[in-house]
Amino acid sequence: MKYFALLCNVLASPLAMACATCSGPADAPQSQGMNAAILTLFCILGIVALTVCSFIAAIAFRIARHQRAESDATSIQPQTLAGSNS
Repeated sequence: MKYFALLCNVLASPLAMACATCSGPADAPQSQGMNAAILTLFCILGIVALTVCSFIAAIAFRIARHQRAESDATSIQPQTLAGSNS
């Protein structure tokens, strides 16, 4: 119970509220800079996610192509030539 009361006091304190950049006016230079930084991080995250997904897709396609080639190689039956005595 003592820790719960301490947690409530910490969360209710003004120190736990948003910083001046987040709670300031939307047209302030600090807010515009924060928005640009967030957008840049989202773009970088998207590029990394697309790179990982394309790598996984490339590996999946290569595995499928390899399995298809293996099944084609095993399905070819040796044929005898006409006129051979084998």
